[in-house]
Amino acid sequence: MMNAYITKKSWRLLCGVLLMIILVYLLHSSTFTFEKFNSVTSQFTSTTDASVANDLLTSQRSNSPSSQQALEEQLRNQQQQQQAPSPQDSTETSNTNPSLVDNVDLLKGEKKYAYVTFLCDDVMGEATEVLVYSLNKTNTKHDILVLVLDEVTQRLRDRLEFLGAKTISIEQVKYPWDSDKARQKGFNKACRYSKLNLWRLTEYNKVVYLDADTMVANNMDELFEYPQFSATVDIGGVLNTGVFVAEPNMDTYTDLMNTYENAPSYNKGDQGFLNYYFNQSAKPLPGNYNVMIKFTKMSTLASKFIGENTVKVLHYTSETKPWNFHFLHQREWRENYDSYLFGYWTRNLREMRSKLTEGGLYSDDATELTIGTSVIPNSPPSAQNSGEEKPLSFAQVPTPLDLTLPWHNKGRVEEICDRRLKRSYGRRYRNTHQFTVILNFINEQSVNIDHLHDLLRIYAASKRVERIFINGKNIKDQQTGKSIKLTTSYLKKLGLRKPIAAIAQGQYVTANNRYNPIQGLSTSAVFMTEDNVIVSPKDFEFAYSIWEKNQDSIVGFRANSHQRVNPSDGKGGILRNNYEYIDNIAPKTNEYSMIQPNAAFMKTEYLYAYTCNIPEQIHHYIDQHPGCHDMAMNMFASGLTGTPPVLVKPSTPVLEFGAPSVTTISTDKQERTKCLNDLSLFFDGTMPLQSTNEIVYKVSPSLTSSSINENVGWENWTSSVKSVTRQNGSSNSGNFKKRRKHQQNNPLQD
Repeated sequence: MMNAYITKKSWRLLCGVLLMIILVYLLHSSTFTFEKFNSVTSQFTSTTDASVANDLLTSQRSNSPSSQQALEEQLRNQQQQQQAPSPQDSTETSNTNPSLVDNVDLLKGEKKYAYVTFLCDDVMGEATEVLVYSLNKTNTKHDILVLVLDEVTQRLRDRLEFLGAKTISIEQVKYPWDSDKARQKGFNKACRYSKLNLWRLTEYNKVVYLDADTMVANNMDELFEYPQFSATVDIGGVLNTGVFVAEPNMDTYTDLMNTYENAPSYNKGDQGFLNYYFNQSAKPLPGNYNVMIKFTKMSTLASKFIGENTVKVLHYTSETKPWNFHFLHQREWRENYDSYLFGYWTRNLREMRSKLTEGGLYSDDATELTIGTSVIPNSPPSAQNSGEEKPLSFAQVPTPLDLTLPWHNKGRVEEICDRRLKRSYGRRYRNTHQFTVILNFINEQSVNIDHLHDLLRIYAASKRVERIFINGKNIKDQQTGKSIKLTTSYLKKLGLRKPIAAIAQGQYVTANNRYNPIQGLSTSAVFMTEDNVIVSPKDFEFAYSIWEKNQDSIVGFRANSHQRVNPSDGKGGILRNNYEYIDNIAPKTNEYSMIQPNAAFMKTEYLYAYTCNIPEQIHHYIDQHPGCHDMAMNMFASGLTGTPPVLVKPSTPVLEFGAPSVTTISTDKQERTKCLNDLSLFFDGTMPLQSTNEIVYKVSPSLTSSSINENVGWENWTSSVKSVTRQNGSSNSGNFKKRRKHQQNNPLQD
């Protein structure tokens, strides 16, 4: 009865299982000789490299000793025939150089693969740590190797090994060009030929090489299926050697060493040489295996990789890197800087540091600062007179004592950047014709609610304003003493025609919060202001038009300056970081270098970069010196772009109520001078601020007031608001008193 119910499909399945059993038996029998198998593999080896053939040979090897020897001999012959070709067609090579690891008979086990990177010294140490961390984060099943020269410290080696890498000491390969010029042009260019040592890793069938300035975004173990010197195409049609596949082989290594010193290289570097050497056998990889930041600005395909999360490797090419962008202002920074993708790297940096902290190998204090020097010791008179700057190791740098104090806001960046914001935040700010107003409170516990309503109406009346965000949600009215929560329903009752939202500050109280990135920002510019400042709409709209032409700059209505002094340090050197703060414009030169952010335009992406990407030690320092927050932002903007700010002279003075006593910026010149010098240490020990004497006038200078800003008393608020709204032609001015009375009777209270 049971047999009657067996279907044809079941019979086919049963027959298939029996056939597989028979095939397995035949494959493991001693009668399956090499001669029979050779015909099977002949077509395979003609279209693939010898290493792929190795897998098939070893997996279906005969148990016969004689057949085993025949297999091994055949494989050795194939490896000799498939050696990497030399451009000089050299047929005689020596094998006198030892391999980096003990030779293993690869025929007796599974194939071994490894990811490999390379370090000259500690300069790229943290970048390499992030690379190793990112590889492990993608759950690779292969080894991670770091080739290191003697200059790499034991401390860094310990950290790399804790993160899951194996460090292998190598000898430096002599640079075939002018090493002095190479050192001037880039990070350790003179030692980069040492990466050729990876061909000595003969324990491994294949390796994938990754530059230290790459980061792995998704698992890419399938890359080991590609043949030797598979790499992605760079500008100019050459292959970029930041990511490539290699097959370790001592004969190849020997030929590389015999060739490289006399071989051409278009960039006088290893990339040019390897393109020359493997010219006849190079294979292009799909572009997502090496997405260079510069390509995301010019290639829709590269942008698509980012948007669809199909990127395998991000490559931070050029000299602008996630760890130096805030002070380098290299001339091609625009092509190589992406706030969103730099933030992706910095997020992995935070995670990596957290892991090292668990292992007792990282401490978030001044000892971790890798910054320049503040003194030129024993410099010759010529260097002293010219102000030449010669950075030394970070161990020689005096760090601000403030960083030794407990940091109560540790964890703030992770809360905002890794949890509060969506992972896609900051990729695009699509509205380029309007700006967003971000209103900050001088004191949330003492807010004149009527004045707040007046300000919101002034900004909402402008067509150039897309929306308004209020930094702070829970306030206290200074007139009634009542607590007010600025909820969505409360703000809607104001009857304004612009979206308005109040942002809760959360558990971290810091002056840095005024620069927090906000989910929902869609304009490319923001207008930062405070609740005691009134600017005429015609004037802030004019300032926005100036910002549109100077988008790298901070554009505003109040400026400060600095000047350098060069006293001796008493030890034969010049104090590099010795600057003096100047309130307002410098009297002798009419120069300025900073714009106060109580009424200023800046790029929206600066908020994300300042909060999520710059070294957190800067935030720590501002927590100790909150009155210097404006300096940190100005130093960041000029440090990134190399451009000075822009001062705008309005048609009517900007009114600051209660100033100078009511302000978030310190008025103590001595403290401001200290901040100026201390903060410069976080910018590679140099001063990033850029000075200028250009002032943009809305109308002819002869028709404007002599002052840009005026400090006025609170008793003048109402008359000032009426004056401003009349200038703007607003119809709301006559209704202010009526609306105030209605709102005082209907506050939404806690």
